Amino acid sequence: MDDLKTIISKTLNQYQNAKQTSFKNNRLANYFRTEPKRYIESYIKRTGFHFNYDIKSSVGNGRWAIIPWIVLFDTDISTSATEGIDIAYLFAEDMSKVYLSLAQGWTYYHNEFGTKIGQTKIKVVSNYWRKNLKLTSNTFNTKEIHLINPLKRYRTSLPRGYELGNIMSVEYNANNLPDNQKMEDDLALMIQSLEELKSKLINTKDIDLSNKYILSKSVITNKHKNNEYKKTPTKRDYDQQSKSNKITGLKGERYVVEYEKSQLQGNKKLQSKVEQVSVTQGDGLGYDILSFNPDGSEKHIEVKTTTDSENIPFYISQNERQYAKEDNSSYWLYRVYDINKEAKLEKYHGNLEQYFSFEPTDYLALKKEN
Repeated sequence: MDDLKTIISKTLNQYQNAKQTSFKNNRLANYFRTEPKRYIESYIKRTGFHFNYDIKSSVGNGRWAIIPWIVLFDTDISTSATEGIDIAYLFAEDMSKVYLSLAQGWTYYHNEFGTKIGQTKIKVVSNYWRKNLKLTSNTFNTKEIHLINPLKRYRTSLPRGYELGNIMSVEYNANNLPDNQKMEDDLALMIQSLEELKSKLINTKDIDLSNKYILSKSVITNKHKNNEYKKTPTKRDYDQQSKSNKITGLKGERYVVEYEKSQLQGNKKLQSKVEQVSVTQGDGLGYDILSFNPDGSEKHIEVKTTTDSENIPFYISQNERQYAKEDNSSYWLYRVYDINKEAKLEKYHGNLEQYFSFEPTDYLALKKEN
Protein backbone atom coordinates (compact mmCIF):
# COMPACT_ATOMS: atom_id res chain seq x y z
CA MET A 1 0.00 0.00 0.00
CA ASP A 2 1.37 3.41 -0.98
CA ASP A 3 1.61 6.18 1.61
CA LEU A 4 -0.07 9.58 1.33
CA LYS A 5 2.90 11.37 -0.21
CA THR A 6 3.30 8.68 -2.87
CA ILE A 7 -0.40 8.85 -3.79
CA ILE A 8 -0.27 12.64 -4.14
CA SER A 9 3.02 12.55 -6.04
CA LYS A 10 1.85 9.91 -8.54
CA THR A 11 -1.30 11.88 -9.27
CA LEU A 12 0.56 15.15 -9.79
CA ASN A 13 3.16 13.51 -12.04
CA GLN A 14 0.92 11.24 -14.14
CA TYR A 15 -2.50 12.90 -14.42
CA GLN A 16 -1.78 15.20 -17.37
CA ASN A 17 -0.47 12.31 -19.47
CA ALA A 18 -3.29 10.02 -18.37
CA LYS A 19 -5.85 12.57 -19.60
CA GLN A 20 -4.53 12.09 -23.12
CA THR A 21 -5.51 8.40 -23.02
CA SER A 22 -8.79 6.51 -22.78
CA PHE A 23 -10.73 7.07 -19.55
CA LYS A 24 -12.22 3.58 -19.43
CA ASN A 25 -10.15 1.02 -17.48
CA ASN A 26 -7.30 3.53 -17.13
CA ARG A 27 -4.59 2.37 -14.75
CA LEU A 28 -4.17 5.70 -12.95
CA ALA A 29 -7.93 6.20 -12.68
CA ASN A 30 -8.36 2.77 -11.10
CA TYR A 31 -5.45 3.45 -8.73
CA PHE A 32 -6.87 6.82 -7.72
CA ARG A 33 -10.31 5.35 -6.96
CA THR A 34 -8.96 2.76 -4.52
CA GLU A 35 -5.54 3.62 -3.06
CA PRO A 36 -6.41 6.91 -1.24
CA LYS A 37 -9.30 5.20 0.57
CA ARG A 38 -7.12 2.27 1.65
CA TYR A 39 -4.39 4.48 3.02
CA ILE A 40 -6.52 7.09 4.79
CA GLU A 41 -8.65 4.38 6.40
CA SER A 42 -5.52 2.69 7.76
CA TYR A 43 -4.20 6.07 8.97
CA ILE A 44 -7.38 6.89 10.89
CA LYS A 45 -7.46 3.45 12.53
CA ARG A 46 -3.88 3.64 13.78
CA THR A 47 -4.10 7.23 15.02
CA GLY A 48 -7.10 6.69 17.27
CA PHE A 49 -9.53 9.25 15.83
CA HIS A 50 -13.10 8.33 16.74
CA PHE A 51 -15.72 9.59 14.30
CA ASN A 52 -17.94 8.12 11.61
CA TYR A 53 -16.11 8.62 8.34
CA ASP A 54 -16.02 7.74 4.67
CA ILE A 55 -13.40 8.38 1.98
CA LYS A 56 -14.12 8.93 -1.71
CA SER A 57 -11.95 9.99 -4.63
CA SER A 58 -12.71 10.91 -8.21
CA VAL A 59 -10.96 11.59 -11.51
CA GLY A 60 -14.28 12.13 -13.23
CA ASN A 61 -17.51 10.39 -14.15
CA GLY A 62 -17.30 9.01 -17.68
CA ARG A 63 -14.57 11.48 -18.65
CA TRP A 64 -11.53 13.05 -17.06
CA ALA A 65 -12.25 15.70 -14.42
CA ILE A 66 -10.67 19.14 -14.62
CA ILE A 67 -10.00 18.94 -10.86
CA PRO A 68 -9.48 15.43 -9.42
CA TRP A 69 -10.18 15.18 -5.70
CA ILE A 70 -9.91 13.00 -2.61
CA VAL A 71 -12.48 13.66 0.13
CA LEU A 72 -12.68 12.58 3.77
CA PHE A 73 -16.21 12.89 5.14
CA ASP A 74 -17.45 13.04 8.71
CA THR A 75 -20.67 11.21 7.85
CA ASP A 76 -22.53 12.96 10.67
CA ILE A 77 -22.18 16.12 8.57
CA SER A 78 -22.14 14.97 4.95
CA THR A 79 -21.66 11.93 2.74
CA SER A 80 -21.38 13.60 -0.66
CA ALA A 81 -18.86 16.04 -2.13
CA THR A 82 -21.78 17.97 -3.64
CA GLU A 83 -22.92 19.41 -0.30
CA GLY A 84 -21.94 19.84 3.33
CA ILE A 85 -18.42 20.43 4.61
CA ASP A 86 -15.56 17.96 4.38
CA ILE A 87 -11.79 17.61 4.09
CA ALA A 88 -10.57 17.52 0.49
CA TYR A 89 -7.36 17.18 -1.47
CA LEU A 90 -7.98 19.40 -4.52
CA PHE A 91 -5.51 19.19 -7.42
CA ALA A 92 -4.83 22.25 -9.55
CA GLU A 93 -5.73 21.82 -13.24
CA ASP A 94 -2.09 22.17 -14.33
CA MET A 95 -0.93 19.73 -11.61
CA SER A 96 1.49 22.30 -10.22
CA LYS A 97 0.09 21.94 -6.69
CA VAL A 98 -2.52 20.33 -4.51
CA TYR A 99 -4.43 21.82 -1.59
CA LEU A 100 -5.50 20.11 1.61
CA SER A 101 -8.73 22.04 2.17
CA LEU A 102 -11.54 22.34 4.68
CA ALA A 103 -14.08 22.59 1.89
CA GLN A 104 -17.75 23.16 1.16
CA GLY A 105 -19.69 21.28 -1.49
CA TRP A 106 -20.47 23.61 -4.41
CA THR A 107 -23.36 21.78 -6.10
CA TYR A 108 -25.75 22.57 -3.25
CA TYR A 109 -25.26 26.33 -3.76
CA HIS A 110 -25.46 26.01 -7.55
CA ASN A 111 -28.73 24.09 -7.41
CA GLU A 112 -30.21 26.30 -4.70
CA PHE A 113 -29.26 29.76 -6.02
CA GLY A 114 -27.79 29.43 -9.53
CA THR A 115 -24.20 30.12 -10.52
CA LYS A 116 -23.73 33.86 -9.85
CA ILE A 117 -25.76 34.17 -6.65
CA GLY A 118 -24.52 30.77 -5.50
CA GLN A 119 -20.91 31.96 -5.78
CA THR A 120 -21.74 34.94 -3.58
CA LYS A 121 -23.52 32.74 -1.03
CA ILE A 122 -20.80 30.10 -0.73
CA LYS A 123 -18.20 32.84 -0.25
CA VAL A 124 -20.27 34.36 2.60
CA VAL A 125 -20.41 31.00 4.39
CA SER A 126 -16.67 30.40 3.85
CA ASN A 127 -15.88 33.82 5.35
CA TYR A 128 -18.14 33.13 8.33
CA TRP A 129 -16.28 29.95 9.22
CA ARG A 130 -12.90 31.61 8.71
CA LYS A 131 -13.91 34.16 11.29
CA ASN A 132 -15.28 31.63 13.77
CA LEU A 133 -12.73 28.81 13.62
CA LYS A 134 -9.23 28.66 15.05
CA LEU A 135 -6.30 28.02 12.76
CA THR A 136 -4.99 24.71 14.12
CA SER A 137 -1.64 25.17 12.37
CA ASN A 138 0.41 28.19 11.37
CA THR A 139 0.92 26.54 7.97
CA PHE A 140 -2.83 26.75 7.28
CA ASN A 141 -4.23 29.91 5.75
CA THR A 142 -7.61 31.36 4.82
CA LYS A 143 -6.63 32.87 1.48
CA GLU A 144 -8.49 31.90 -1.68
CA ILE A 145 -7.04 28.85 -3.38
CA HIS A 146 -6.19 28.80 -7.12
CA LEU A 147 -7.09 25.66 -9.05
CA ILE A 148 -7.78 26.97 -12.56
CA ASN A 149 -6.72 29.63 -15.05
CA PRO A 150 -8.85 32.71 -14.24
CA LEU A 151 -8.69 33.86 -17.88
CA LYS A 152 -10.00 30.60 -19.28
CA ARG A 153 -13.69 29.82 -19.85
CA TYR A 154 -14.97 26.48 -18.55
CA ARG A 155 -18.07 24.50 -19.43
CA THR A 156 -18.70 23.79 -15.76
CA SER A 157 -18.86 25.96 -12.64
CA LEU A 158 -17.37 23.22 -10.43
CA PRO A 159 -13.72 24.35 -10.40
CA ARG A 160 -14.59 27.92 -9.43
CA GLY A 161 -17.04 26.57 -6.86
CA TYR A 162 -14.24 24.50 -5.31
CA GLU A 163 -12.11 27.64 -5.03
CA LEU A 164 -14.83 29.69 -3.33
CA GLY A 165 -15.88 26.83 -1.06
CA ASN A 166 -12.45 26.61 0.57
CA ILE A 167 -12.52 27.68 4.23
CA MET A 168 -8.89 27.06 5.15
CA SER A 169 -6.12 25.15 3.43
CA VAL A 170 -2.48 24.22 3.18
CA GLU A 171 -0.80 24.30 -0.23
CA TYR A 172 1.66 21.62 -1.40
CA ASN A 173 3.86 22.49 -4.38
CA ALA A 174 4.40 19.59 -6.81
CA ASN A 175 8.13 20.27 -6.93
CA ASN A 176 8.57 20.43 -3.16
CA LEU A 177 6.19 18.03 -1.42
CA PRO A 178 6.77 17.64 2.33
CA ASP A 179 7.52 14.21 3.77
CA ASN A 180 4.72 11.79 4.55
CA GLN A 181 4.81 12.50 8.29
CA LYS A 182 4.23 16.22 7.73
CA MET A 183 1.32 15.47 5.41
CA GLU A 184 -0.20 13.13 8.00
CA ASP A 185 0.23 15.76 10.72
CA ASP A 186 -1.53 18.34 8.55
CA LEU A 187 -4.38 15.90 7.97
CA ALA A 188 -4.72 15.31 11.72
CA LEU A 189 -4.94 19.06 12.35
CA MET A 190 -7.48 19.51 9.56
CA ILE A 191 -9.61 16.75 11.13
CA GLN A 192 -9.44 18.73 14.36
CA SER A 193 -10.66 21.84 12.51
CA LEU A 194 -13.56 19.90 10.99
CA GLU A 195 -14.56 18.60 14.43
CA GLU A 196 -14.44 22.14 15.84
CA LEU A 197 -16.72 23.28 13.02
CA LYS A 198 -19.02 20.33 13.69
CA SER A 199 -19.35 21.37 17.33
CA LYS A 200 -20.59 24.81 16.22
CA LEU A 201 -23.31 23.60 13.84
CA ILE A 202 -26.91 24.18 14.92
CA ASN A 203 -27.73 20.60 13.92
CA THR A 204 -25.07 18.22 12.58
CA LYS A 205 -27.72 16.23 10.73
CA ASP A 206 -29.03 19.32 8.94
CA ILE A 207 -26.16 21.51 7.75
CA ASP A 208 -28.61 23.41 5.54
CA LEU A 209 -30.07 24.88 8.74
CA SER A 210 -26.69 26.35 9.72
CA ASN A 211 -26.13 27.67 6.18
CA LYS A 212 -29.48 29.45 6.22
CA TYR A 213 -28.74 30.95 9.62
CA ILE A 214 -25.31 32.20 8.46
CA LEU A 215 -26.73 33.67 5.26
CA SER A 216 -29.63 35.38 7.05
CA LYS A 217 -27.22 36.80 9.63
CA SER A 218 -24.98 38.20 6.90
CA VAL A 219 -27.93 40.03 5.34
CA ILE A 220 -28.66 41.78 8.64
CA THR A 221 -25.16 42.56 9.87
CA ASN A 222 -22.76 42.51 6.94
CA LYS A 223 -24.23 45.00 4.45
CA HIS A 224 -23.76 48.68 3.84
CA LYS A 225 -26.67 50.84 2.77
CA ASN A 226 -25.55 50.38 -0.82
CA ASN A 227 -25.90 46.58 -0.33
CA GLU A 228 -22.20 45.81 -0.61
CA TYR A 229 -20.77 43.30 1.82
CA LYS A 230 -18.37 44.60 4.43
CA LYS A 231 -14.92 43.14 4.55
CA THR A 232 -14.52 41.99 8.14
CA PRO A 233 -10.93 41.35 9.22
CA THR A 234 -10.39 37.99 10.89
CA LYS A 235 -8.82 38.15 14.31
CA ARG A 236 -6.44 35.28 15.06
CA ASP A 237 -4.70 34.54 18.33
CA TYR A 238 -1.28 33.93 16.82
CA ASP A 239 0.50 34.48 20.17
CA GLN A 240 -1.35 31.62 21.75
CA GLN A 241 -0.79 29.44 18.70
CA SER A 242 2.97 29.99 18.98
CA LYS A 243 2.89 28.83 22.61
CA SER A 244 1.23 25.53 21.80
CA ASN A 245 2.55 23.11 19.22
CA LYS A 246 -0.68 21.54 18.05
CA ILE A 247 0.99 18.64 16.29
CA THR A 248 2.96 17.73 19.41
CA GLY A 249 -0.24 17.94 21.45
CA LEU A 250 -2.11 15.60 19.13
CA LYS A 251 0.75 13.09 19.18
CA GLY A 252 0.71 13.13 22.99
CA GLU A 253 -3.05 12.61 23.11
CA ARG A 254 -2.90 9.69 20.69
CA TYR A 255 -0.08 8.20 22.77
CA VAL A 256 -2.25 8.42 25.90
CA VAL A 257 -5.25 6.86 24.11
CA GLU A 258 -3.15 3.81 23.24
CA TYR A 259 -1.62 3.70 26.73
CA GLU A 260 -5.05 3.74 28.39
CA LYS A 261 -6.34 1.00 26.12
CA SER A 262 -3.33 -1.12 27.04
CA GLN A 263 -4.20 -0.66 30.73
CA LEU A 264 -7.69 -2.04 30.06
CA GLN A 265 -6.62 -5.26 28.36
CA GLY A 266 -9.16 -7.97 29.05
CA ASN A 267 -12.05 -5.52 29.10
CA LYS A 268 -12.87 -4.81 25.44
CA LYS A 269 -16.07 -2.97 26.35
CA LEU A 270 -14.16 -0.32 28.35
CA GLN A 271 -11.35 -0.25 25.79
CA SER A 272 -13.82 0.66 23.06
CA LYS A 273 -15.11 3.60 25.12
CA VAL A 274 -11.73 5.33 25.51
CA GLU A 275 -12.20 8.56 23.58
CA GLN A 276 -10.09 11.53 22.47
CA VAL A 277 -12.79 14.03 23.39
CA SER A 278 -10.61 17.02 22.49
CA VAL A 279 -11.17 15.95 18.86
CA THR A 280 -14.61 14.34 18.98
CA GLN A 281 -16.31 16.90 21.24
CA GLY A 282 -14.06 19.99 21.23
CA ASP A 283 -11.80 21.77 23.70
CA GLY A 284 -14.35 23.05 26.22
CA LEU A 285 -14.66 20.01 28.51
CA GLY A 286 -11.58 20.76 30.62
CA TYR A 287 -9.83 17.50 29.69
CA ASP A 288 -8.62 15.71 26.53
CA ILE A 289 -9.19 11.97 27.04
CA LEU A 290 -12.09 10.06 28.51
CA SER A 291 -10.88 6.77 29.96
CA PHE A 292 -11.87 4.35 32.70
CA ASN A 293 -10.63 2.57 35.78
CA PRO A 294 -10.98 -1.23 35.82
CA ASP A 295 -14.15 -0.89 37.94
CA GLY A 296 -15.77 1.21 35.19
CA SER A 297 -15.49 4.61 36.89
CA GLU A 298 -14.45 7.46 34.62
CA LYS A 299 -11.03 9.05 34.31
CA HIS A 300 -10.87 12.57 32.87
CA ILE A 301 -7.35 13.02 31.53
CA GLU A 302 -5.73 16.31 30.55
CA VAL A 303 -2.61 15.70 28.41
CA LYS A 304 0.38 18.03 28.39
CA THR A 305 3.05 17.10 25.87
CA THR A 306 6.53 18.43 25.14
CA THR A 307 9.38 17.26 22.95
CA ASP A 308 11.90 17.88 25.74
CA SER A 309 12.35 16.60 29.30
CA GLU A 310 9.77 16.46 32.08
CA ASN A 311 11.28 19.59 33.68
CA ILE A 312 10.24 21.88 30.82
CA PRO A 313 7.32 24.14 31.90
CA PHE A 314 4.01 23.74 30.10
CA TYR A 315 1.00 25.96 29.56
CA ILE A 316 -2.29 25.41 31.31
CA SER A 317 -5.43 27.51 31.13
CA GLN A 318 -7.43 28.88 34.03
CA ASN A 319 -10.34 26.69 32.92
CA GLU A 320 -8.14 23.59 33.11
CA ARG A 321 -6.86 24.49 36.58
CA GLN A 322 -10.37 25.11 37.84
CA TYR A 323 -11.63 21.82 36.41
CA ALA A 324 -8.87 19.94 38.23
CA LYS A 325 -10.06 21.48 41.52
CA GLU A 326 -13.74 20.76 40.96
CA ASP A 327 -13.33 17.24 39.59
CA ASN A 328 -10.34 16.08 41.60
CA SER A 329 -11.67 12.54 42.18
CA SER A 330 -11.74 11.63 38.47
CA TYR A 331 -9.25 14.21 37.12
CA TRP A 332 -5.79 13.17 35.96
CA LEU A 333 -3.00 15.14 34.31
CA TYR A 334 -0.74 13.01 32.12
CA ARG A 335 2.61 14.63 31.43
CA VAL A 336 4.05 13.22 28.17
CA TYR A 337 7.59 14.24 27.30
CA ASP A 338 10.30 13.30 24.78
CA ILE A 339 7.39 12.57 22.43
CA ASN A 340 9.60 12.58 19.30
CA LYS A 341 12.12 10.15 20.81
CA GLU A 342 11.03 7.46 23.26
CA ALA A 343 7.92 8.94 24.84
CA LYS A 344 7.73 8.90 28.63
CA LEU A 345 4.77 9.48 30.91
CA GLU A 346 4.18 10.93 34.37
CA LYS A 347 0.70 10.93 35.97
CA TYR A 348 -0.82 13.32 38.51
CA HIS A 349 -4.20 12.74 40.17
CA GLY A 350 -6.58 15.37 41.50
CA ASN A 351 -5.94 19.01 42.39
CA LEU A 352 -2.84 20.23 40.54
CA GLU A 353 -1.94 22.73 43.26
CA GLN A 354 -0.30 19.92 45.25
CA TYR A 355 2.15 19.12 42.45
CA PHE A 356 2.86 22.38 40.60
CA SER A 357 3.37 26.08 41.16
CA PHE A 358 1.76 28.41 38.63
CA GLU A 359 2.99 31.67 37.15
CA PRO A 360 0.76 34.04 35.14
CA THR A 361 1.90 34.58 31.55
CA ASP A 362 -0.92 36.70 30.11
CA TYR A 363 -2.65 39.85 31.31
CA LEU A 364 -5.95 41.55 30.56
CA ALA A 365 -5.32 45.22 29.79
CA LEU A 366 -8.09 47.63 30.84
CA LYS A 367 -8.07 51.28 29.88
CA LYS A 368 -7.68 53.57 32.86
CA GLU A 369 -10.43 56.04 33.57
CA ASN A 370 -9.41 59.74 33.40
